[in-house]
Amino acid sequence: MRFEIFIVGMAAAAAVGCPSDPEPQPPAPAVYLEQEYEEAYMNMEPSSADDFSSPVRCLYTGRLLPLGKTVRLSESAEAAVVTGTTDASVADAENRWRAADSFSVDKTGPCTVFVRRPGEEAVSMYRFIAVESFGSVSQLTVHAETAAAVGWASEVIKYVEGKDLTSFMDPQLALGSWLAHKSEAVSDPVYDVVSLGNGGSLTLKWETPAGNGIGPDFAVFENGMSAGENSVFAELAFVEVSSDGSHFERFSSVSKRTETVSSGGQIEADSVFGLAGAKPLGYGTLFDLDELADREAVKDGRLDLNAVRYLRLIDIPGCAEGTDGYEAQFDSFGNVIYDAFKTVGSAGFDAACAAVLNGGE
Repeated sequence: MRFEIFIVGMAAAAAVGCPSDPEPQPPAPAVYLEQEYEEAYMNMEPSSADDFSSPVRCLYTGRLLPLGKTVRLSESAEAAVVTGTTDASVADAENRWRAADSFSVDKTGPCTVFVRRPGEEAVSMYRFIAVESFGSVSQLTVHAETAAAVGWASEVIKYVEGKDLTSFMDPQLALGSWLAHKSEAVSDPVYDVVSLGNGGSLTLKWETPAGNGIGPDFAVFENGMSAGENSVFAELAFVEVSSDGSHFERFSSVSKRTETVSSGGQIEADSVFGLAGAKPLGYGTLFDLDELADREAVKDGRLDLNAVRYLRLIDIPGCAEGTDGYEAQFDSFGNVIYDAFKTVGSAGFDAACAAVLNGGE
C-alpha cells in the first residue's frame, strides 16, 4: 500500500490543543514570480551527496517539485515533510513520521523531506521548492542582458547537423555574450542563432567552467516566440554537461503535454522542466548542477560539478513514434516530448548563447 505524506498544517496544531484558532494566512502565490523565485531559490542551501546518511533514496532529481506530484522512494521507509527548517528533530517533536514508499507536497514554498529506514536513526534529507507549475514564459528564467554571467560559451567542439536543415548553420553564432553578438551588424536578434536541425546536436565549451554554487549555475538561450504569458513557440533540446568532454550527464526532464503540436504551433511554457527552449527570445532556461549531485558519475569522479566545461544540446523532433520516419523522444518519466513539428529550413533547436552564472575552478 502506498502512503502519501502531506505537509502538516493548521489541523496538526488543533490536534495538540491549540488554545485558539490561528490567524488566517493569505494564500500562497500560485507560482514563484521571477524575484520571489530568486529570493527563495538563490538563498536556499544546496543539497549534496553529503546530506545523505541513510541509503533510502528519493527517485526524483529536480529541485522544483510540482504540487501533488507523487514521488517514489527507493524502498519502504518512514518519511516526514517539513517546511521552513532542515532540522530532523522537528519531525520527531511534531510526530510527522509516517510509513511510506512515496510522498507528495500540497503547499508551495521551500520544504525538506526526511527519510529513514524503520527503526534506524540515520536520516536522508532532500530539499525542494514546491511550485504549482514549472514556470510560465516570464517565470523561472533570466534575461540575457541582465544575467550576472561570469562567462559565455567560447568554443564549438562539435556540430552535428540534423534533418530538414538548410539555413542558419554557422555554429560560431552560439559563442560569446548576448550583448556582444547584438552589437554587431545583425538586422534582427532572432536571426543571430545556429539551428541544429531535427535531431541534430551542438557541443560547446566554456572557458570559464560552471560550478555548483547556490541556485542556477548556467542558462541556455534560444529564440522562441511568445504569444502570451504561458504560450511559446518552442523547439526543445536535451541538455547534457561534462567536465572532460568525454562523459556527459543529461539533466532529468519532465514534459506534461500529451498532444502533438503543428509545425507552427505553441506549447504551454509551464508544461516543461529540464529542457532548453521553452523561453522566448532573450530569456534563458536555468539549470542547477545540484540536480546531478547524486549521480554515479559524480560519485566516481567522471563528472566534477565544480569544473563543468562542456555543454551539449540535442534537438528533440517532438513528434509521436514513427512520424515521418522520426523516433519519439521521452522525458525522464517515459512521457513522449511534444513540440513544434516538423520545422524545416532553420529546423530544430536554435542556439543563441549559453551563460555561466556560477563559476567553477
